[in-house]
Amino acid sequence: MTLELPMTSCEMCGSEKPLFTAQIEGSMLSVCENCARFGKVIAKPKPVIPLQMKRAALLSPKTTPPEAPRELIVANYAQLIHQAREKLSMTQKDFAMHVNERESLIAKFEGGKMEPPLDTARKLEHLLKIKLIEQHTDEDVKVIKSLKGKSAGGLTIGDVIKV
Repeated sequence: MTLELPMTSCEMCGSEKPLFTAQIEGSMLSVCENCARFGKVIAKPKPVIPLQMKRAALLSPKTTPPEAPRELIVANYAQLIHQAREKLSMTQKDFAMHVNERESLIAKFEGGKMEPPLDTARKLEHLLKIKLIEQHTDEDVKVIKSLKGKSAGGLTIGDVIKV
């Protein structure tokens, strides 16, 4: 079995060939390869997978690729950032200028109101010499997300049942 290209009529010449999406004189048209040269090609034809191949793929045993680790910000990021900044004897304003961020953003990070984006967290890690990013598998991420926002009193039986 081979992949087939979808064929319908070219909107310019009417030929039955695989169609490209092209912008010709300001209009988006589905045209054959010959007519596509009159404009700018936006998209090439995509192969259509025959139904037999789809069924075979559904029936074959699936192999799952190994989980790629995901990067997440540590739970106590606010405390770590605040302590490291104070250790450097810097005000929030001075520190914000040093890391080229807004003072209000630094205050939100330290107050735990906003989690720093990964690129900002990397910058903070480097400047403050602290660890803000951890590697987690998808299974870890599910557990962490289900526990976010829970009280500091620990797990309840309801938390365990959801996991």
